Amino acid sequence: MNYNERIKQKKADLDDWNAHKKELAENFIKKIENKTLCSKQYPTHGQVYLTELGENIGYEINSPHPAVVISKNNYNKTGTVIIAPISSGKIRNHKNILKCQYILYSNKYTYLSKDCVVKLDQIRCISVNRLKEYRGRITDDDMMRIKKRIKFIFDIN
Repeated sequence: MNYNERIKQKKADLDDWNAHKKELAENFIKKIENKTLCSKQYPTHGQVYLTELGENIGYEINSPHPAVVISKNNYNKTGTVIIAPISSGKIRNHKNILKCQYILYSNKYTYLSKDCVVKLDQIRCISVNRLKEYRGRITDDDMMRIKKRIKFIFDIN
């Protein structure tokens, strides 16, 4: 695809995302109007959901992607959650994985079709309305290791 075609495609993708984002917002408003916004079941730390991340700018992860909830459970009751996207992109070298990534192995997490990487350099806060489908849960041991990498990224002792 040449440069002009890529620009045209990106504009079309952004238009599609804007329409979809409007739909998400309208569904949110309907929940408020129907008084069904408050749920007794909140996402919890370590759960993995298919999330609607929207259209990217630059190298951000976009579109529907699995993501792990990394925020504390008390925070998750506020209507937003902090997530780290999970990418199934090619893992080039398991031994030299970046410190901002953490590998989840598909033989341990059967809801993953192949080995994936938690992209800790792409942490973001999203509305719980972007959580589309529950996929599974990360073990406490792996969450502890993910937290260590988060501390490294943010230079927290």
